[in-house]
Amino acid sequence: MERRRFLQLGLGGTVVLAIGGIGLGLRSTRLRPETPDLKVFNAKEYAILWAMAQRICPGGNGLPTIDELQICQKLDALFSRMAARDQKDMKLALNVFENAVAGLVLEGRITPFTQLDPEAQDQALARWRGSRLETARVIYRSVRDLVAGTYWGDPKCFAAVGYPGPPALGG
Repeated sequence: MERRRFLQLGLGGTVVLAIGGIGLGLRSTRLRPETPDLKVFNAKEYAILWAMAQRICPGGNGLPTIDELQICQKLDALFSRMAARDQKDMKLALNVFENAVAGLVLEGRITPFTQLDPEAQDQALARWRGSRLETARVIYRSVRDLVAGTYWGDPKCFAAVGYPGPPALGG
């Protein structure tokens, strides 16, 4: 193959990949029907956080749901008290997790996380949890730890698991 033809094919392939990447990147997030007033997250980021939180702490069997405990609203309030850099990092992490291009590269998924059914969302979370890429594992653990810590730290969860609550100090 001539060098010129090789370069033309390479350039053509790059254009096709770029167009495909743009198309994947434009796949939309499934927004929540109602978005509460938020201080840090926008409607898209809230929808991503909500979808992840639903799978991390689904509730049921005597446990409250994330909506009953307002987990995503509590996390928004928590991030409103954090540095702008931390807010930006969390927003970026949520958007990377949702992005179809990142999903394709990291796990072979071309559908945004919020568009997946619950079983596929569980599989996506498991792939990020066990990813060979540290960045994917860090994003997963960060969201999981924030959601789970906020959820299990709520006194409404204590009785459901037989925890009497923290000991009374002082007094």
